[in-house]
Amino acid sequence: HALVTQEMALRAMVKAEAMLPGRNGALTLFRRILRAVPRVLTLYDIDMSVGEAREKVREAFKENAWVRDERTIAILCHKGETELEEATLQYKTKSQLMSFLEPRLMTPKQELALKSGDRATAIYGGFGDQH
Repeated sequence: HALVTQEMALRAMVKAEAMLPGRNGALTLFRRILRAVPRVLTLYDIDMSVGEAREKVREAFKENAWVRDERTIAILCHKGETELEEATLQYKTKSQLMSFLEPRLMTPKQELALKSGDRATAIYGGFGDQH
């Protein structure tokens, strides 16, 4: 009975591994996002060229190019699919998209606070008591 259970578990693992998107899934997602960029820029009335926005997408994918673990790739692909769907269905706000397209730089005060371990000041910039 234990052998049958082990065999079933092994088959389930093989099926799960076969369903992982892998590098081809990441490439497919990358292409889908690049094709959706003009529509998203129009939907959210973002004043940025399509080329600039596509370059931001390329940079985001390059940040994770070192990932080799199939399960991690699957998680990243799922996250990307979700982000794309939320953007195209207009579930995101313009400010959420802008934080991806034009990330804000930290002020010197926030950088110092982050280095010293004061996360509240680093996150909120020292404005108000928001812990």
